[in-house]
Amino acid sequence: MLIVTNLNIVKLKISLKLTVSRIFRERFKSIQVVDISMVKRTTILLEEDLYEYLIKESIRKYGSSKKLSQVINELLRKTLYDKEKVIQLLSEERVAHTTAKKFEEFRRELSRRMEE
Repeated sequence: MLIVTNLNIVKLKISLKLTVSRIFRERFKSIQVVDISMVKRTTILLEEDLYEYLIKESIRKYGSSKKLSQVINELLRKTLYDKEKVIQLLSEERVAHTTAKKFEEFRRELSRRMEE
């Protein structure tokens, strides 16, 4: 006798979704899957040179100008991620501590060694 509860149904749906997702990823590795619920439609005004660059990049990467949104998303994601990494590096505790006097002594010694 099988007792069906809401919890069992939820577990079954999650399991089925994960299985289908895994099979789809394995079968279509070259296709990037985007969760449609996370996509927002918007309009941006691009200057001509930026538009041409993005179109060329889309054609180079994907063989079509129809992937313009994907190229823009990738560039924005990379740029924002890199900016966050720089901010994180600047805000971290410094590993080495020195003074202006010690640094000047080090620089002079290094210059002397380079001249030899």
